[in-house]
Amino acid sequence: MADGRFKERAERDRLQVDLALNYFEGRRFRAYNFRALTKSELSLLYQELKSHHGLHVAQGNEAEARTLLQDMEEMARPSSHLAYDQKRLIIGECERRGLGGR
Repeated sequence: MADGRFKERAERDRLQVDLALNYFEGRRFRAYNFRALTKSELSLLYQELKSHHGLHVAQGNEAEARTLLQDMEEMARPSSHLAYDQKRLIIGECERRGLGGR
């Protein structure tokens, strides 16, 4: 039983890495279509980009963090299951930057 869960987790992790690699490759050429992904693929990619966003914020790379945030916002628009997480992330960003109620 645990073996099956381990394989399932490994497959999900592999898919998440593949999605991220495709995203970053596609972004280089400004040709990434979020609408081609399934709901579960969108969720996996969103979580991966959220991690990258946090890393860029921690490193002080505001330009790249902003770009990721914009792409994540585009990704969350058609999908209500990501919209809540995206709004929370944006609120956190506003608070971090001291923008409060703006």
